[in-house]
Amino acid sequence: MLSKSKNIIYYETIDSTQLEAWRLGSAGKIESGTMIVADIQTAGIGTHGRTWITDENDNIAISMYFRTECEIEKIKNITTKIAEKIVSILKVQIGVELNIKKPNDIYWNGKKLGRNIS
Repeated sequence: MLSKSKNIIYYETIDSTQLEAWRLGSAGKIESGTMIVADIQTAGIGTHGRTWITDENDNIAISMYFRTECEIEKIKNITTKIAEKIVSILKVQIGVELNIKKPNDIYWNGKKLGRNIS
């Protein structure tokens, strides 16, 4: 781990940001709302069990950790709503037009930028 702030944990290289979120969450060593970011991810977990490997030039890996006491049905579709908010913010802030492939993959010029890693 290179650095840690209240809500961001950054790694140059990690096996998987998702696995790190699970490890830290299980150990009680992470706050709800924390983002885990890595430049290089060597064993990331993609959709349908695919491996998602990133490198220092073309990708960034991000996982968000949320702890909730509510029933899971109450937060149904939250990743879709988060993707919609990201697209909206980036359009306003930097004028970029992004698309969402349901349920939550963010695309720019036909290339995937983000996805749900749960």
